[in-house]
Amino acid sequence: MTGEQSPTADRLTKVDVAELLRECHLRGWTLADLAKASGIHVDTLSRLRREGNCSPGVLRRILETLRDNPAVPGAERLLAREPA
Repeated sequence: MTGEQSPTADRLTKVDVAELLRECHLRGWTLADLAKASGIHVDTLSRLRREGNCSPGVLRRILETLRDNPAVPGAERLLAREPA
């Protein structure tokens, strides 16, 4: 099966991982914190970080969680553009 795409690969949504990590940092969160807040398994978020994509349903849950948990006021001014 080498070189073949999985049947679900065409249904994955590309994610800007750097921006996702920045959104987490603005909230003082790690991916584990995002996993806990969103109910998404931490392994799913680790795979998203590594591969840069996820299912539309996972992305929707991430976006809803970020929307419902605003960034820490002033955090934008403190963070460098590229999180370490």
